[in-house]
Amino acid sequence: MYEQHGLFNLQLRSAADYELMLRFFHFRGATLAYLPRTTVKMRAGGQSNASLGNRIKANAEDAKAWRLNGSDPACSPAAWSSRCGKSDSSRNADPFAGCSLG
Repeated sequence: MYEQHGLFNLQLRSAADYELMLRFFHFRGATLAYLPRTTVKMRAGGQSNASLGNRIKANAEDAKAWRLNGSDPACSPAAWSSRCGKSDSSRNADPFAGCSLG
């Protein structure tokens, strides 16, 4: 998998894992499979959630992950899902209209 799609991008401090998954599964088309058991338990917290300032920095890094892959972060699911339900015209509109997805 790493040989085909690349390693962690160390330019990113808190979003290297996010960028890796984004690149593998969204932009490069790697397949996912559901594993019906718990393999990892993570606690809440971490660098990106330690403060509001860190959360803002983490959001900026998430946007950078999209740009590093040649796309607009406004086309991310987080960005277009917030538009759902605002009006009938925006709800039925293509959320990726005008976006370059890789």
